[in-house]
Amino acid sequence: MLDRAERDRLLAHEPAAAAVIRPFIKGRDVRSWLPAEAERWILLVDRGLSLAELPGVVDHLAQFRSALEPRSPGLAAGAGRKPGSYRWYELQDPVGPLIKARAPRLLYQDIQTGPACALDRGGDLVPDTTVWMLPSADLHVLAVLKRRRAYQP
Repeated sequence: MLDRAERDRLLAHEPAAAAVIRPFIKGRDVRSWLPAEAERWILLVDRGLSLAELPGVVDHLAQFRSALEPRSPGLAAGAGRKPGSYRWYELQDPVGPLIKARAPRLLYQDIQTGPACALDRGGDLVPDTTVWMLPSADLHVLAVLKRRRAYQP
């Protein structure tokens, strides 16, 4: 995860890194109508993506290499990431559809105490596991989700 200073430093040194730097939101960032502005970013390097043209990104990730290396199948669960054929800097699970689907979508919290749903206009946000996505920009659906009330017997 990157904070604003790290993101700005990477982009100043390597503007092409913008292709792999995406805003990262958590469930608590989902507000009514629009999400809160992300103050954290993630490097989204899908499988098969070459970083040959992004040495600054490789340098940044290199400080975490030992933790990012896929572990051998026989090693204990705490040593590195899950076994696999991915390179150390790639995400362990493919996220191609998320990367390519830069279209507006609706976001809503997985667990809610009140209606919390928002429109991601650009489709740029990468949500954590507490946020669900609907591939729609339908404001009528957003309004219905926003007005949903908890069941009261």
